[in-house]
Amino acid sequence: MKGLVFLAITIAVSYAQTSSATLSGVVADPSQAAVPGAAVVATHADTRREFKVETNETGRYVFLTLPIGRYEISIQASGFKTLRRSAELNVNQAANLNLTLEIGQVSEVIDVTAQAPLVNATNATVGTVIEQRAIFDLPLNGRNFTQLISLTPGVSTIDTSQSGAGPSIQGQRNRDNSYVADGVSISRLSFGNVVLSPPVDAIQEFRVQSLNSDAELGGGSGGFINLARGILF
Repeated sequence: MKGLVFLAITIAVSYAQTSSATLSGVVADPSQAAVPGAAVVATHADTRREFKVETNETGRYVFLTLPIGRYEISIQASGFKTLRRSAELNVNQAANLNLTLEIGQVSEVIDVTAQAPLVNATNATVGTVIEQRAIFDLPLNGRNFTQLISLTPGVSTIDTSQSGAGPSIQGQRNRDNSYVADGVSISRLSFGNVVLSPPVDAIQEFRVQSLNSDAELGGGSGGFINLARGILF
């Protein structure tokens, strides 16, 4: 019994970071020289919760385990104008955002409105995010979110009434898929499907990862389906 409890705790901890996101980058001056000691603040747009870090001697900053959602990013450094821009972070995203400050007073504010999409320069993970609007708006038989997995590239639908499992992702066995909700495994290990399917109203978004190069996403050769903010978990 103690062994089973330890195993359950281990699984929950090993996946704990997958329901959040990371944001990192380099802050530089107009000559692209590093700006150390710059104050970088990420404010969650919905909750107004602030996350604060400072750039190191190479101008790099790192936010770990940020809740997913839209953020307002603010950067301040002595001798430079304050820079502000927004960023959208999805579940298990490792985003890179490099920023360039302009010389001036901190009281002067520059709002960046034309923004390029955030890139993943941290790992080789390949995945597609299914957002809340698609979950709510698209028709689902039995309100089962797993039907939306077929919207992602490389997915082949398999008759679940025969196989007892979900779709095949990138040609792998459908029984090798892994499902996680808010960092906790909800996979039926013997079949590779969901042991408890949450109601669609409880899901903010989920990511279907077809190439899992990170160690924390191990446990199967198939796809990794990662749900965020399921209120029942």
